[in-house]
Amino acid sequence: MWSSVHLLPLVGAVLASSPCQDVLLSACINPENIIFTDSDLYTSECQFFCSSFSHCVTFLNTEDGLCLLVDVDHRQTCRTVSGPSTPMGQVSSVASCLAALGKDPASCDSFTEENCQMAEEPALEFPVGEVTNSDTCSVLCSIKDLPFFQFSPTSCQCYASTSHSCTALGGPPQPPINTCNDSTTTVSTSTAQTTTTPAAPDPVILITGGFAGPGSDESSSTTVLGSSCPVPPLPSPRVSHVSVLFPWGVLVCGGSDQLDCLTLDTDRQEWRHHSVMNVRRYISAAVAMPDGVYVLGGLGSMESSSFLPHGYSEWEQGPGMPRSGNYDACAVKISETSFLLIGGYPSTKQVAQFYTDTWPTWYLTWPELEVERYGHTCARIGEAVVITGGSYASWPKTETTILSISSGLQRVGGEMGEGRERFGLAILGDRLMAFGGNGRVDTMEEWDQEAEVWIALDERLETPRSRFTAVSIPLSELC
Repeated sequence: MWSSVHLLPLVGAVLASSPCQDVLLSACINPENIIFTDSDLYTSECQFFCSSFSHCVTFLNTEDGLCLLVDVDHRQTCRTVSGPSTPMGQVSSVASCLAALGKDPASCDSFTEENCQMAEEPALEFPVGEVTNSDTCSVLCSIKDLPFFQFSPTSCQCYASTSHSCTALGGPPQPPINTCNDSTTTVSTSTAQTTTTPAAPDPVILITGGFAGPGSDESSSTTVLGSSCPVPPLPSPRVSHVSVLFPWGVLVCGGSDQLDCLTLDTDRQEWRHHSVMNVRRYISAAVAMPDGVYVLGGLGSMESSSFLPHGYSEWEQGPGMPRSGNYDACAVKISETSFLLIGGYPSTKQVAQFYTDTWPTWYLTWPELEVERYGHTCARIGEAVVITGGSYASWPKTETTILSISSGLQRVGGEMGEGRERFGLAILGDRLMAFGGNGRVDTMEEWDQEAEVWIALDERLETPRSRFTAVSIPLSELC
C-alpha cells in the first residue's frame, strides 16, 4: 500500500517510457466484472492476488489499500480519460495508450494511473453533447493551444496545466511491478548525459536482531550487507527468531518471547504488523515455498510446525515434525515442491524431506549426516547444499559438508577459519557468505565454490552478533 505522497514517484518510474505516460483514467470498473476485493493491501500484494486467480485480467489498488481484481481489462472501458492534447491527424495519446495495453498486456508499459483529478479548473469547456469522443476533445484542446484535455460522457474540458493527482494504480498480474521501477541510470543535470551507476550486489543480505555488541545485549538493530540502504530497526529486540523472503518482501517472525510477525513497509521505511503465529517458537527453522511459509519445530513446540499460506494472515497448524521433533535445525528448499530439514537437536544426524503436495508425510530416505550438528546453517548452491558450523561433540564446529541434491551423497568441504554456531549464511550477489555467531564473532568468510574452501575476509560486521537472522533479498525490496 502506498500513500499519495509516494504515488507519483512510483508511477513516474514505472511509466517513464510508456505510451501511457501522462494518460489518466477514471471511472473504469463495472461492478459486475469484480471477482475479488480486499483491504489494507500493498500494490505488490494486490498484484500477487491477481496472479493467483486464474480469471483475473487486471487489478486496481487504491492509496488506502483497497484491492479490486477484475476479469476484463477494465482500462479499455473508462468513462473519463485525460491526456496531452494532440493535433489533428495524429493518433491521440489516449488511443496510443489503450492500443499498447491491448497489444502487450503483460509488460511494464501496462500499468496506468487511475482515479485521477485535475488540480486546476478547466481553461475551456465545451457544451454537453457537442463533443462525443476523446479524440475530438483532444484535437479541439490542441487547436485552442491548451496542452491537456479531459473527456467524459458529460463534458470535454481543456486545461492550461497538466497538474493532477491520482489515488489508484491499475495493471496486469505480470510482470511484478517491483521489477518495473528499478533504475540503473542517472542523468547529470549539468551535462544532460546518461551515465551508468555502478551495480550493487543483488541480492543483498538483510540482518535483523540477535545478541549484538560487546555485551551481547538483545538487539532490535538491522544492517544490510552489500548496500548502504537504510533499514529501520525492529520495533523491539528480537532473538532466535526467523526471517524469510516471501511474495511481499521480508517476513520476520517469532523469537524467544515473540509471537508476532512483521513486514517492512519500504515506502514509509517502517516495520508493520503482519500476523500472529499460532504457537510460540524460537531457535526454529523456516523455509518459504510457493504455497506458503513453514516454520519448523523450535523450542516452544518441538514436535509441530506452523504454516502461513501465501495471501493470508492467519497461521495454521503445519505438518507434524519427523521423529520426536527438534530445534536448532536448518531448512532449505530443493525444488518447487519440496525442502529438506537437516540436523538439529536431538535428531543431529537427520536429513528429512517434505513434499508440499503430499501432506503430512516426511520422507527419511536420505542418508544420515556423517557429521552430527545442531545450531548450524545451510544454503543451496547450484545442485548441492552446503552445511557448515554448529555444535556437537566439538563446540563450535568448523567442518563443512556438501550434500548432493541429485544423489544424496555427502562429501567433505573445506573447514571455516573459525568455529561458528547460530550464525549467518546467505547469498550476497553470487557469493555465499558466513558471518557472526556465538562467542561475540564479527568476522566474515566467503565460500569458494570451485575449490570448495572458505576464504577469510578483511570485512567485518558492524558489531559482533549471534542468534540473529540473515536473509538474501533483492535490493529493490528494501529501498
